[in-house]
Amino acid sequence: MVDYESKEYKKAEQRVESKIRFYKHLSIYIIVNILLLAINYFTSPGTWWFYWVSIIWGIFVVIEFIKVILFPKKGSEWKEKEIEKELKK
Repeated sequence: MVDYESKEYKKAEQRVESKIRFYKHLSIYIIVNILLLAINYFTSPGTWWFYWVSIIWGIFVVIEFIKVILFPKKGSEWKEKEIEKELKK
């Protein structure tokens, strides 16, 4: 039986919500960049400007990927340790 009030359940739920936010963000990134490519192609095919948005936004998507998918526990473990330190004061 799953204890919905347990600390482990809440942590797992937060990780899943983080992953959902990441996948939504990634989907929006892909869709917007396809639209920007189309706009760029039809309005000024000789000058490519859409890739600047793709690169800059892509950097943030990669950072989010690293935080959410590759190293999901680092931030929450650090946060818990800091909370414990504060409670001891």
